[in-house]
Amino acid sequence: MAKAVRIICNILVALFLVCALGILAALGIPMLSGNHLFAVQTASMAPTYPVGSILIVEPVDASEIQVGDVITFELDSFSSMITHRVIEVNEAEQTFITKGDNNENIDFFPVPFQSLDGRVSYGIPLLGNLVTCIRTMGGIIICLWILFI
Repeated sequence: MAKAVRIICNILVALFLVCALGILAALGIPMLSGNHLFAVQTASMAPTYPVGSILIVEPVDASEIQVGDVITFELDSFSSMITHRVIEVNEAEQTFITKGDNNENIDFFPVPFQSLDGRVSYGIPLLGNLVTCIRTMGGIIICLWILFI
């Protein structure tokens, strides 16, 4: 009986380590190459990027952005980053017109080129929920408990 419990524990620890290394690679490698990571908090970009996804955002110059690109930006009137699709680039005014894939109307505000954080390279569904959880006190305690075990 004790041997079976030990085997099960070893398998669970191995699975946990494989998952942890996979998540570390999925998040760590993009960060080491200068990309930014953001968790999707709203459904404005669903189904392309559902709530709980993590987005890998590559810093690019505004001149590289084209209609159809998904960009992440910050505006003075909002306290968090916003990710929406570019539907128009206005070179004269140096702004983007954006719209969430799940929104019926275009965004009320044009996005100045200088507010651009970058272009979304890709998203990983559900991983944002894990990252958001880990940043809480409860998530930290659970992670420490798992490491202790």
